[in-house]
Amino acid sequence: MPLNKAFEGREFAAAPPYEVTAESIREFADAIGDRNPLYRDEAAAKEAGYEAIIAPPTYLTKLNFIYSAEMMLDPNLGLNYALVVHGEQEYEYRRPVKAGDVLIATPKIAAITAKGRNELLVTEATLERVSGALDSRPVEPFMVKGKQEPVRAHLVASVRAVRTDSANETPYVGHTAALDQLEG
Repeated sequence: MPLNKAFEGREFAAAPPYEVTAESIREFADAIGDRNPLYRDEAAAKEAGYEAIIAPPTYLTKLNFIYSAEMMLDPNLGLNYALVVHGEQEYEYRRPVKAGDVLIATPKIAAITAKGRNELLVTEATLERVSGALDSRPVEPFMVKGKQEPVRAHLVASVRAVRTDSANETPYVGHTAALDQLEG
């Protein structure tokens, strides 16, 4: 069955946050046979100018299996995973991935093309680092004296990860000082 061209350009929901650990970096370096101390020794990484152990450039391959499952296993795509041959992969970094990073991947099917008797499925993912923000959960809307409509509120529980691209944009408009006080 041919791949469903209607999937071309489709972006999928962001994967849950993935925390990069020093142990997962060491395990990956072991798996690829790379003994580089920057991938294993915190002191060596700091001496080289990094905040923590850094990951090998191909470490993000590991995340493919986490964030691409929804995309690849959708039966409407028409992909027979048993027939998949991995062609190539490339990465564009702004800085190395390091232990302690929390990453969110947003996968996308970039292209579906035919080449001879085969089809090429090109996928891409945007990975974003996240930083701390308030973790909250909604509580049941309640009535407040002087208000005609129920008030929606959230119970603030702890600090969690949010995307760094929005870290400079306070989602609580007009409450910057209160948010700073709660985060501080």
